[in-house]
Parts: sequence; structure tokens; C-alpha cells
Amino acid sequence: MLFRSHPKHTIDVGAGTCDLPLMLVSAFPAIRRVTAVDLNASMLEVGVEKIRTTACKDRIHCCRGNAESLSFRDNVFDAAMAGFCIRNVGHLDMALQEMYRILKPGGRFICLEFSRPTARWLRALYDVYSLQILPWVGTWVAGDRTEVYRYLPASIREFPDQDALADRMKRAGFRSVDYRNLSGGIVAIHRAIK
Repeated sequence: MLFRSHPKHTIDVGAGTCDLPLMLVSAFPAIRRVTAVDLNASMLEVGVEKIRTTACKDRIHCCRGNAESLSFRDNVFDAAMAGFCIRNVGHLDMALQEMYRILKPGGRFICLEFSRPTARWLRALYDVYSLQILPWVGTWVAGDRTEVYRYLPASIREFPDQDALADRMKRAGFRSVDYRNLSGGIVAIHRAIK
């Protein structure tokens, strides 16, 4: 279960085009407000347009912000989430400390992020796919020559694995830190409490 209780005010850091906030307000009607924060203004504009066409438009507020320096008071949010964002911040520990700071005591932090496959055979297969096939297909199909399809696998390899990320969350002050692997560890959901 994502949340054991129903948070009233939630923040999604690295909200991008607001897919997670839209899913969240649909899945949890008790949530009164989701604040969607992203550094990329263009992605947020797409999110604002998506939100505008839904019945949830009064429950999601979008604003530009940096995960390493959030412009909110201490102890404001009941829950915080980050989906495929934390891997891209420049200073991971600062971002985790900010998440901790803005949460109310007892607030929950949920982090969905690419991680390390746990089985050796899957790790080998995933390496071939992400390092050789994905960049080629991405460049060919999308016509993208920006190297984004090379950046993704490199950023995943440089990011802490499941246990190391859990340790860094604990160092930021979180307690009851745990994680659940999805797709054999290609993705993991980390959960923690302030």
C-alpha cells in the first residue's frame, strides 16, 4: 500500500508533466491538495494543460522549484513523493534533507526510482539492453541525437543501489526506511517516515 493513512496535503517533487499527481488524486479522494514541483518549466506547462481538462484541477497546484532548495516552510506536507526524479538531482543528500524538512512529523516519503537488478542474469541482460540496444533504438526511432538514451543508463549506474539509498535516507533523518523491488530490482519503491 502506498499510504497507510490518507494524507491531506502531498507534494510531488520532480512532477514533470504531472502524471503522478493526477493518478494520486484519482486514487486517494481524501487528498485535498497536491503540490506539483519541477525545475523544468516546459514540462510543468504540459502538466498544467493536462490538469486543466480534469475534474481534479482545484486539487493540484503546480510550481517551479528545485528539489535541493524547496521554497516551503518546515513541517508543511503530510506526504512527499518523487518519481524518477531523485536520480537526476545534483546533490542527493540535500534533496533528501529538503524532503525531510518539509514533511510534518510522521509524514511519509515515497521514492520511485530506477535501481539495480538483483539477479546476476537480469543485471547482465539489462546491461546489454540499456547500454547497447536502448541508445541505438532511441536514436533511430525517436531521431534523438541528444545522447539522452546514453545518459539514462549512465545515470542509473551512478545512482546508489537500493541499500545505499536507504542508508542515505536514514542519514537525512528518516526512520522506518524500507524498499520494495519491482521488475527484479530494475525499479524500486523506497518508503520512509519523518
